[in-house]
Amino acid sequence: MKKITSMLLIAAFAATFLYTQNEAEAKKVSIPPRPNGPVQQMDVPFPIGVFWIQPAGDITDASMEDIKNMNVNFLVPHNGTNSFATNDRVMDFAEAHNLKVMAFDERFNYQFTNKSEPLSEEVLSAPQDNVDHYKGRRGLLGYNIVDEPTGYESIDNVAQVQDLFRSHDPDRMTFVNLNGYWDTFDHTGYSKDVSGEFAKPDSPIGQSFRTMPDEKKITSIQVWLDFNQFKDDEKLTMSIWDSPKKKKLIDSSTLTPESARLFTTFNFDAKVKENTNYYWEIVHEGGGDNSVGWIVRSKDDEDWYPQGTGYVQGTPLNSDFFFFINSSFYENYVSQWASKNPDMLSFDYYPFGHNGSIYEHTYRTLEIVRRQSLKHNLDLWSYMQTVGTESMRVPNEGEMRYNLYTNLAYGVKGIIYFTYGTPQIPGFQDGLLNSNNEKTNKYYYAQQNNAELLQLGETLKQLTSLEVYHTGSTIPAATNRLPAKSAVQPADGNEPYIISYFEHQNGDPYVMIVNRDFDNARVGTFTLKHKPKWIKEISKVDGTAVDTNYDKKTGQLTLSFKQGEGILLKLPAGYDLD
Repeated sequence: MKKITSMLLIAAFAATFLYTQNEAEAKKVSIPPRPNGPVQQMDVPFPIGVFWIQPAGDITDASMEDIKNMNVNFLVPHNGTNSFATNDRVMDFAEAHNLKVMAFDERFNYQFTNKSEPLSEEVLSAPQDNVDHYKGRRGLLGYNIVDEPTGYESIDNVAQVQDLFRSHDPDRMTFVNLNGYWDTFDHTGYSKDVSGEFAKPDSPIGQSFRTMPDEKKITSIQVWLDFNQFKDDEKLTMSIWDSPKKKKLIDSSTLTPESARLFTTFNFDAKVKENTNYYWEIVHEGGGDNSVGWIVRSKDDEDWYPQGTGYVQGTPLNSDFFFFINSSFYENYVSQWASKNPDMLSFDYYPFGHNGSIYEHTYRTLEIVRRQSLKHNLDLWSYMQTVGTESMRVPNEGEMRYNLYTNLAYGVKGIIYFTYGTPQIPGFQDGLLNSNNEKTNKYYYAQQNNAELLQLGETLKQLTSLEVYHTGSTIPAATNRLPAKSAVQPADGNEPYIISYFEHQNGDPYVMIVNRDFDNARVGTFTLKHKPKWIKEISKVDGTAVDTNYDKKTGQLTLSFKQGEGILLKLPAGYDLD
């Protein structure tokens, strides 16, 4: 079998226990004061940007006016805009139309992709050069350092450049955008040899570990294995025990080939004690060739996890298996970057594939980035899909509306459209402009969505996400079903809604309800326990709180939704959303 390699997993494992947070932990206990950095000081109702505009040499007053008229307020130009000359030209036109630019320097190309070696002097000098060059430009929003840094190894280098920019220009943004959730090799960035074991019926594999403070439940354990080794009838069962002596079984979870991934997750509902030692063990249930591997561990004498050790056939090893408790490889990656105190936590994940549904990790990504943005008290920004590729379909009006309001329901406070123009790259189809730089229907869909967002924005920017729940006969993977005792209940629990609870910085409660169906409009009736005295809707026309058809005698409210639409509601001060 071909040997697979890893990033600096010792650092990754240390980060696991510094930065992870239980996936089941959705409630935000306290609301910290909002930061007062460059993002919060943007003088716009809501940050709305576009990615990949026309090449700098093709920009005209008319083309920049088209961007402005889409209710956009900043640009992430890309498309060859990566030098002082090209950025200056774009900025000249942007300033004339009261738009801002996130400037990118070509010296950062490929510096933060699967690399851990020290940065070159050329790269280290670029922040000072940029600050000196753009000094005084009112069209400069900030500095775009990197899009989608890959792997753990580049995070420290990205943070080094971020800090250099801040030391020279503390009032401007630094911008870094992360990948969405992945469970393949694509974005991991391996450079170090690892070892591994094969799970066989007569050779169980295990790891002792210790629960974290306040960790009273185990909902998942993720390991790293070669899922291609699975045959159709093979299964692996992971059990959680009180110790390697296995006197008391806590819970078990069985993995089939259909649910196996490179970074694969066993799901549990195991009650545990905090700061307590436990042991997980994987057993091959027979079938196929009676062998699944590698299950990755450190090389001998490498201590990835000081609080425990790996086992094979009940015998301790001088190494540790790769695993995450109540977290994931991806979440740890997000956590590591969030711990570097970026100006915002930005990510992209494009939900619309060619099968007519959404990609399986859409909500898993949203859950993770929401959780980490709250944990690190960061504004959350997201990219909106407008374009089609070989792996993504071109979204329609309902899908674009759904993409926006779903992200808003998860607490997103800034958006960027991917893409504005259509990249001249094989497989790309129709962004907001087509390949001839003509407006597509999606331009007008985005224009309308943005107009609504600018009215909702002043309120949305001041809200902190408390809970995000889903309803429906089935709910998406990795999400939380609306509890029966929750304050807001749909009359028909089989209808697909997202129900999000927020707290305004003044303490007032807010609720956003999203029609999760991007194909069909619907009318829904909702009952609110405690029967508040009134419910107002935040108007998408002027941003004010307007009356609804709420009946305080029955506690019921009826709302009409377009495909994928969300509605933001304000409730009386002191109303209990629990």
